[in-house]
Amino acid sequence: MLPCDNSDRDRQAGARLRWLEVAQRMSAAVNAVGDLDALLRRLLDEVLAATGAQRGAVFLADATRRELRGRALVGYPPLPPDVPAHANVRPLFSAPHPDEDIYAAVVRSGEQLVVSATHPARHRHNAWGLPAAFRVLTPIKFGDEAIGVFSAVWTDREEASAEDLTLLRLLAEQAGGAVARARLVEAARLAQEQLATGLRNSGTIAYTYDAEGFLDSVVGDVLGVTGWTPDELLGRPILEFTDHMDQARMRELIVRRLHGDNEAWQVETFFRQRSGSVIPVLVAGGPRMVEGRTAGGAGVLTNLQRFAEVQAELQRALASKARAEGAVRTGRAVGHELAGPLASIMGLVSLLVDDPRLPADVVYDLRLMGTEVDRAAELLRHFASITRYAEMPTPAGPQLDVRRAADGGEHEAG
Repeated sequence: MLPCDNSDRDRQAGARLRWLEVAQRMSAAVNAVGDLDALLRRLLDEVLAATGAQRGAVFLADATRRELRGRALVGYPPLPPDVPAHANVRPLFSAPHPDEDIYAAVVRSGEQLVVSATHPARHRHNAWGLPAAFRVLTPIKFGDEAIGVFSAVWTDREEASAEDLTLLRLLAEQAGGAVARARLVEAARLAQEQLATGLRNSGTIAYTYDAEGFLDSVVGDVLGVTGWTPDELLGRPILEFTDHMDQARMRELIVRRLHGDNEAWQVETFFRQRSGSVIPVLVAGGPRMVEGRTAGGAGVLTNLQRFAEVQAELQRALASKARAEGAVRTGRAVGHELAGPLASIMGLVSLLVDDPRLPADVVYDLRLMGTEVDRAAELLRHFASITRYAEMPTPAGPQLDVRRAADGGEHEAG
């Protein structure tokens, strides 16, 4: 009977035990960390601990699959201050391309790649100026699609064992689902933050209440619109706030909703804030559906005071424009009506000045009169050619600047 060499069997059993231990730690890491960047760093820590690599990086494809962005680094020094923020961004291509680097190639192909320090493949010089080193690039997949790449770098060797390569593939496969879920959570959080920002900037709050009529979410410009914080509102009955609005009308709509009504509605009413101030609001409500049935409601409440102020300012501007247009029409009419009489006066003065029978002092007074009549005629010519409204400041307040209005001044009515 030949002696049995159990070394291969023991090695394989040890490898399976090692994979199991790493998989358990990875699962624990996935469950313990919700933030995507923190999750990626935790996964890298596990990869480096399991393989003995000195550095690691995770690159993820963006939603458009046009770029591959570095999201987590372990074992790398801080980037030099002169390195731009986009240094860890690589373009992605749908087919082999002259500008494609090895990271993008792994995501495109979905295949693991072993890269020696002297590998002939094109890849950009690292932003840290570190010497080339042996690395293994492993695609992170969700389903059949590569969504990123793990990079494990060794500075003390030039090869990886079959066990290390298998372990990296298993870790990347396990990470794929966790990364995809974390990205969905991140996208939802960003969308919620953007929505909340938009609501705050527009003086709007959004709220939901359960089938019992209790508020269970409030977001937006809550403090600015109501005077209460979100925490002060959560758990309070929605009907309590009909007392701050058109009570009978709003209470009827809310009670109907709590009895299963699924009709959407919109009401302009008033809201009494915590301070006692009353503001005009627009309230829109709809049903909250759970498994095909109405289970409470949702709505938005918008402060119309800002819109009312803008509308009032618009009305004032329109009234100012109307007054200005009236001044323009009046000025032109005055100019035309007085032009004739002034011309007659000017002609008469010209005749009298040349009369030798008149005393010198009378002729002097007539010449002064002619000068003033000429000035008045010039002013009337400006009135008659007014094309727009222009103002000038005076001690008594703004007045029509006739010359600038006739010359096409910059300050128009309204």
